[in-house]
Amino acid sequence: MMDMVLRLGAGVRVATDVTGVLRAAVDSLVPEVGDLAVALARRPGDRDLVEAAHGNPARQEQVREAVERLAPELSAAGRQHAKNGDRRWMWVPNTQSYSMRRLTGGHPALEELLETLGIRSLIVVGLGRKTDPFGALAVARTSEGSPFHASEFAVVRVLAHRTTLALNAAQLHDLVLDADATQARFDQALSKWTQVFNLASWGAAVVGGEDRRIDAVNPAFARLHGYPDPEQLLGRCFTDFLPPGAEDETVRWPSDATRLPDAYESEHRRAGGTVFPALTNVTALSGDQPTFIVTVQDLGPLKRAEERLQRAQRMEAVGRLAGGVAHEVNNMMTIILGFSDLLSRSPELPAPLQRDVDEIQKAATRAGHITRQLLAYSRRQVLEPTVLDLDLVVEEMTRALRPLLPVHTRVEARPGAGGTRVRADRAQLEQVVINLAFNARDAMPRGGQITIGTGVRQLDERLGREKIGIPIVPGSYICFEVRDTGMGISEEVRDHLFEPFFTTKDAGHGTGLGLATVYGIVKQSGGYVWADANPGGGTTFTVCLPEVALEEDASAETAADASHSRPGETVLVVEDEEGVRELAARILRDEGYHVMEARTGREAMEALDHVDRLDLVLMDLVMPDMGGSEARDHILKRRPDVAVLYMSGYPKDDVLQRPHIEGGDPFLAKPFTREGLTERVREILDAPRLS
Repeated sequence: MMDMVLRLGAGVRVATDVTGVLRAAVDSLVPEVGDLAVALARRPGDRDLVEAAHGNPARQEQVREAVERLAPELSAAGRQHAKNGDRRWMWVPNTQSYSMRRLTGGHPALEELLETLGIRSLIVVGLGRKTDPFGALAVARTSEGSPFHASEFAVVRVLAHRTTLALNAAQLHDLVLDADATQARFDQALSKWTQVFNLASWGAAVVGGEDRRIDAVNPAFARLHGYPDPEQLLGRCFTDFLPPGAEDETVRWPSDATRLPDAYESEHRRAGGTVFPALTNVTALSGDQPTFIVTVQDLGPLKRAEERLQRAQRMEAVGRLAGGVAHEVNNMMTIILGFSDLLSRSPELPAPLQRDVDEIQKAATRAGHITRQLLAYSRRQVLEPTVLDLDLVVEEMTRALRPLLPVHTRVEARPGAGGTRVRADRAQLEQVVINLAFNARDAMPRGGQITIGTGVRQLDERLGREKIGIPIVPGSYICFEVRDTGMGISEEVRDHLFEPFFTTKDAGHGTGLGLATVYGIVKQSGGYVWADANPGGGTTFTVCLPEVALEEDASAETAADASHSRPGETVLVVEDEEGVRELAARILRDEGYHVMEARTGREAMEALDHVDRLDLVLMDLVMPDMGGSEARDHILKRRPDVAVLYMSGYPKDDVLQRPHIEGGDPFLAKPFTREGLTERVREILDAPRLS
């Protein structure tokens, strides 16, 4: 993704005029991001500038003319949108009727334009300062396909920011080069330049002489470097604002006024000594003495956005790795746990060997737990959500936590006003509470207070950008906070809290998966989680889940029937992993079923010729010669009344993304226990069949 950001911004960086910058911006987006891109920039006292790019070159000029004709209406709609939402961007994954009205402000001509262009997914980002935007950059998809995702939205925002920087530099460059025009134009340009210089949000300075001393500086440059008054900087060397070792940076400035502005990334030093990343643009002016126009932009926000993007990519890579590893690990854990369970049930097993078997089971269970944590973090585990009263869950978990915490650590529940109903997996939600409570315990080695409170909050996009760096879907959320009185966290640690394997504990005292698991469970449940440092010490973790309407009731769970077989029931076990196949067959035989075995889908087809009655096929999804879904189709053609239960070491969500099974097909995740297998088989056999 970072390669895409650098690639898209390459053309923008080298463009030297406003039109060239806009042209480079739209050309870089098509077709890499979308199939239609438009850039609109308002120039005071002049007509709006419009540049467009289209995947079909024949339609490009048509789109540009249509947008240019409606530029005033588009600008007005954008200003109204920014005023109503206090933001300079819009991300519309799927354009429905309500979002179209919101986009256009109800203007019929704009609605007709968007409908004519056939826009299905849209991203619009403002150009310029938040308080004074001078244009917008839009990219759309007009063909059938996937909508824009958060990563693409982040890329467009980064490109829009770089386009703004390039436009600012181009405008300033144009003003400088206009100095040899007529006196009237010179006076007008000088007046505008002075306003831009003084009011600009980017730092600008006029630097002269061989020793590179500052002749003039704007307020933004002073603020950027930690000085309240620009007068404090006059006469100082420009190198005073560079960190030690970077003083020779000014030696490389261009001395030829005919050269293009020289832009480069460096570091600058504030008055307090802190260093920040900066984009410096240097333009040489003609004259007897070396004179330069130097503009400086703070790249800190952009760097942080890029870091978030990189972290998101690393997290996604770990998620994909977890899904791949899970299959093989879960197969092995099925065999180890299953056969050790069978061994432990043997009455002839000596006590010393029983202890050995117990240790094997504990180790295998821990390994399986780590796999589940990785799957939870990557949001690939199978959830069984129900409607829950969060107050009740928190109160029950608080009582359960007290015996598990040290005596000098107190835990208290502070439920909200009632009606705190969410849809979540009960076991996974309890895991979130436990992980956060244990994290708080570890932050208070000498004891302290843990408070778990609940309540209802209205979240919006602004809060999302402030807390987690991306917009939150606005709405009503049920939130619970886990607050401790421990040592607190630094900003550096907070930026990495939810990354897998990140831990501040000593080696051997933590896997670094606890908070990563919390993050995965909350995100898969449609919620958000963040951490704040408490004033005076301690940390507060906030978890917010979408509120469920009161009329929805929690579904009642029905206990499974007895797992034993009925007379004559026959099960065909199809599994290429020999240990798993033998384990499943042995468990089912012990329960009284007649069991047949097959290693592949083809062997399963052959087995049908040797059995009169077949009630259930227990089948692995991924097999060498014939996949589970293909084998199922062949079996049902010959035995349409047979039930099929799939099993797999891959997470169900991963399986559903492939053309294997439908969402409602019976599924058994590996590793499974004896009780889990027998109860699931009994449940499928007792379920009503379609005639």
